[in-house]
Amino acid sequence: MNKRILIIVKRSCWILLAVLGVLAAVKGFAVPSSVENQKRDGLVEIHQVWEKYLAEDGSVLEYRYRIREDAEEDEWLCMKTYLEEFRIYLDGVVLYDYSDIYGMNGGSQHIIRLPEDCAGQNMVIRVMNPDNRAKNLSIKAYLGSENEIWQKLFWNNMYALVFGIFMLLLGATALVAARFFRKSAVKDMEMNLLSLCGFIFAAGIWVVTDSALLLFVTDKTAIVSLISFVSFMFMPALLLKFINFMLDGKRNLVFLCNLFFVMAAVYLIDFIHPVILGYYLLFLVHFGCVLGIGIVLKEAFKKLEKQRRPEILKIVQGFVLLSVFSVLAFVWFYIDPTSQYAVMYCIGIFLFCLCLIVAVLIKVWGQVEENANTLAYKRLAYTDLMTGLLNRTAYMEEERKPLEEGCA
Repeated sequence: MNKRILIIVKRSCWILLAVLGVLAAVKGFAVPSSVENQKRDGLVEIHQVWEKYLAEDGSVLEYRYRIREDAEEDEWLCMKTYLEEFRIYLDGVVLYDYSDIYGMNGGSQHIIRLPEDCAGQNMVIRVMNPDNRAKNLSIKAYLGSENEIWQKLFWNNMYALVFGIFMLLLGATALVAARFFRKSAVKDMEMNLLSLCGFIFAAGIWVVTDSALLLFVTDKTAIVSLISFVSFMFMPALLLKFINFMLDGKRNLVFLCNLFFVMAAVYLIDFIHPVILGYYLLFLVHFGCVLGIGIVLKEAFKKLEKQRRPEILKIVQGFVLLSVFSVLAFVWFYIDPTSQYAVMYCIGIFLFCLCLIVAVLIKVWGQVEENANTLAYKRLAYTDLMTGLLNRTAYMEEERKPLEEGCA
């Protein structure tokens, strides 16, 4: 009884300590800083306060904002938009001119240093002859110091860094597993795991390159955009190869998988010599993904009706979760392409990978149980239950071995 009371007292003390720690942390964040930091509140989300103007004939679209009078010399503009062409003016003088009709430069994120005397000037972002898509495209824009801009970019894209590291570790683990099956001479499983590895690495690469993280290390946005598009097209192709193996080889999945590789080749050709707008190619990829989701779910549920194996069920559950979050990401992207739509992909891929891990554990555990049962049956076949000694069958096997070796 005293021991039980002692355990309860110990647990109560730990809970009390945890509660006190949380309360202390809350107060620590609430206490004003002793270090004066004037720039912390300097970052202004100008897309929430600027004036949008559209000419009556629809020939000019402008976003107007007057820079605050107390703006300091170190003032930067950070803007995320998928507009193909626009100009930025300060008091009628061109500050920045951007044109990328085919969407090959990867310039969705624009970071521009403003002149030192920009305080109080009128800034205008002008789009000439905008189409309906340009009129409805959202823009996110911030004004602040260089340090504030880069800090905001880093924290807004932290999810991509975490996800990229996770996928790197998971892909390396899958590669080790593929190496094991190669030594075990199970070639089909090796190729299947290599397809899964490719999907994992492609997903990690796409999320990192689609974010603004690489702006910290390079300004070559065109090559980053190229890698991002190609990895995004490889993702569904490699995933379909993996799923197709699990579903015992379906021709329609093979065709769709090859179609994604063809679209990647078309994009590479179009990147070298632009003819097709990148936006339309991306729409085709999204449409192919939705089509693939429908085909895979149809074939998967057919297989489950015939053979309800627990590991297959887990993989299907994971694919359903991946499909739901992917469709949500598609919808979010077309509503607001400047949003953090990639987070939805990350959640879906993460849940899919967790289901894969559970499926592998179920498969391994089943194999262990099967091996244990085999050993148990073998022991029963060659052992006398009453004495625990080897029985007549075991002695006959032992006598047969020298004869077989002599004949050999």
